[in-house]
Amino acid sequence: FIFPAMNTLMYEHPLTAEHLRIVKEILNYQVVGPISKALACGDIGIGAMAEWTDVVDAVVQRFNLKKSRKL
Repeated sequence: FIFPAMNTLMYEHPLTAEHLRIVKEILNYQVVGPISKALACGDIGIGAMAEWTDVVDAVVQRFNLKKSRKL
């Protein structure tokens, strides 16, 4: 998995699209996000890392995990 996070201008740069394409198509990584929201730099836009619930959901689905009843 790759969970990218960056400034909107970085995300929108053509090289970023190419790098993500390589990561997906050649290295076979699953890319989750980024999402649009208030960023650490103070901007509002696409570039924030996926919500932690989406990260967990992606991992659970990928590895076909089941909730355990053990505490």
